[in-house]
Amino acid sequence: MVDRHSGIYQGTGRCRCSHPTDTTTDDTVQIERSGCTETSADAGHLYLITYRRYGYRRIKAMLRTCVSEKVIRRIMAEDGLTAHVPRRRRYSSYEGETTPAPDNLVNRGCHYRWPGWLDLMERYGLTRSMSAKGCSSDNAAAEGFFGRMKTESVCPEHWEEYTRDEVLVLIDDYIRWYNHERIKQSLGWMSPVQYRQSQGMAA
Repeated sequence: MVDRHSGIYQGTGRCRCSHPTDTTTDDTVQIERSGCTETSADAGHLYLITYRRYGYRRIKAMLRTCVSEKVIRRIMAEDGLTAHVPRRRRYSSYEGETTPAPDNLVNRGCHYRWPGWLDLMERYGLTRSMSAKGCSSDNAAAEGFFGRMKTESVCPEHWEEYTRDEVLVLIDDYIRWYNHERIKQSLGWMSPVQYRQSQGMAA
């Protein structure tokens, strides 16, 4: 996504939106205010083409501007550009019931212990290895992805209103967007595919 829009949002390497000082002329202040307006328009456009899923940090990374995150956050707040944030659940000390673990490694969910599921795995010679009991890191990457998909797409876009076939299309679209376009700070503001390509791990 960054590469695709780099020609539009590369900028000139200088701040287009800054705070006026005592020595600034009226013309300079007007130019700076115009720069803020341009930044606001650019941020709004990026917010829309990323399906309203990006907050101010990712928008700033895509703008490639020296304008501070604080200014971008203020501009987005003023324009009502807010990404969906899930409501925090109240703390509960209930840990659930423990039962003997099966012979294989699973995440101990009821659907993975359903006899029908076990029969299907045995019929097709599939090995179930989701995560070990008490070893959450085994399953952290998958759980993190599902959590982000719920936060960024399932909840704000009300998937419960769609049919099963429509939801399958939405899942496929989100996974493609996540892999090819969703930028991440830990990857140098690149998508997973862009990062692998930069490391020579993907064509």
